[in-house]
Amino acid sequence: MPARAVADSPRCARHALLNSTEHAPATRGMRGALEGVAFSRLGRQRPAVSRNADTSWVAFVRDAIRLLGVLLTAAWSGRPVRPLAGEAARSLPGDELVGDAKVGWTHAVTVRARPGEIWPWLVQMGCRRAGWYSYDGLDNGGVPSAKRIVAELQRVEAGDIFPQTPKAEKLFVVRAVDPERALVLGDDAGSMSWAFVLEPVDEMSTRVITRSRGAYDRLALGLMLKVLWHPIHFGMQRRQLLNLKRLAEAAGR
Repeated sequence: MPARAVADSPRCARHALLNSTEHAPATRGMRGALEGVAFSRLGRQRPAVSRNADTSWVAFVRDAIRLLGVLLTAAWSGRPVRPLAGEAARSLPGDELVGDAKVGWTHAVTVRARPGEIWPWLVQMGCRRAGWYSYDGLDNGGVPSAKRIVAELQRVEAGDIFPQTPKAEKLFVVRAVDPERALVLGDDAGSMSWAFVLEPVDEMSTRVITRSRGAYDRLALGLMLKVLWHPIHFGMQRRQLLNLKRLAEAAGR
């Protein structure tokens, strides 16, 4: 996810990282961006059925290992989602929501599908919705993300909530919606944004560009975002983009 704002499910090891920012106004929103990371699984309530707990932890460990593998091979594994020349530098929808952003990461992938065929997969994202299409054991409570378009989740407007964890109620907030063009998530404080932008390449292909931006006012948090969160975000974002590509292209065949 952005300087993806980690909450009460997968996302108690995380508390050690977040407590230091508890009283910092400009960092409160950034806690959301950190709530979706692998650490989130550690704070989840124990399921009533131990068998489900075992399955959940198996998914967590499995996906954590997969993520680690991607991070260790980032020089190679990052190629499919690297932005093209100019994509990272130019302005994108949602940039204006965090005017004092100090961190920002852009990733992108080309999908053999039209914007209108990709858009339905984006608007149904979120925990307790269709999932995040990333490492479900880490950011979706172990629940598999949807492999189909869910009709009842296709209406979205600014102010809606795309829950970042199975129990989250306030993040992510839908900040902007431009149908078949841009979907921007963020927080009410304006301390982070996570944009999904669709740009046609030709009649049959689309660039899906994501950008995460965040502000902070504590050096410790800034270092944590750049040293710890950046590689984790890269791995999770890579997985999400490649899964979106696979789903959209398969649906169009």
